[in-house]
Amino acid sequence: MFTDLDPARLRRALNVFRVPTWVADRQPGWDEFRVVCINDAHAAETGLTDAAVAGRRLSDLLPWGEAAAAGDRYAACALGDAQHYRERLSLAGRPMVWDTSLAPVEMADGRARVLGNAVARRPSPVERAGVVALDEIRFLAARAEMHMAEVKAWMDTEEHMPISGPARAGPVSAVAGLCRAVDHALAQIRQQSETAEGGSGGPTARWVTAPLA
Repeated sequence: MFTDLDPARLRRALNVFRVPTWVADRQPGWDEFRVVCINDAHAAETGLTDAAVAGRRLSDLLPWGEAAAAGDRYAACALGDAQHYRERLSLAGRPMVWDTSLAPVEMADGRARVLGNAVARRPSPVERAGVVALDEIRFLAARAEMHMAEVKAWMDTEEHMPISGPARAGPVSAVAGLCRAVDHALAQIRQQSETAEGGSGGPTARWVTAPLA
């Protein structure tokens, strides 16, 4: 699913996510990651089209300092260390604060691939408790979706490289760990939704179900 080398098919796969999502690759010999594609939610949030960013380096799209910091995160992720962090990026000249999640995608041809999604944090003159809780709910929902994407990516790999016996224990344990991470994220979502419900009368709690449907 996320290992597809065809950008058009990959972009269709990314449209299962309701938050800005993208894929970036670094081929052997490249000094930077390049964007492969973005989904419709990313284009709607940033105003950037898929055609405008496909094949572009991070430093083509961001100021150098931001591109270098993002590149370091991508490199760490590509080594197998999923990333969850807050960052400020100036895409298309518009500074925005994002809660970002990155997951590594194992590729058979040796390239490093990163699957990312992010939730834009909305500026507010006064950060009321309900507004803050809503931001946290959106981020945690995106994280849960990202963990499920990792499971799907593993299943893609498993489908092409079936194993059995003792050798299966490691991958199965990894998937079990991802499922526990999803369960933990959902528990946090429930906690934050209760906070939002208490602080703002409840509308945000109903919103939670949409991204996870």
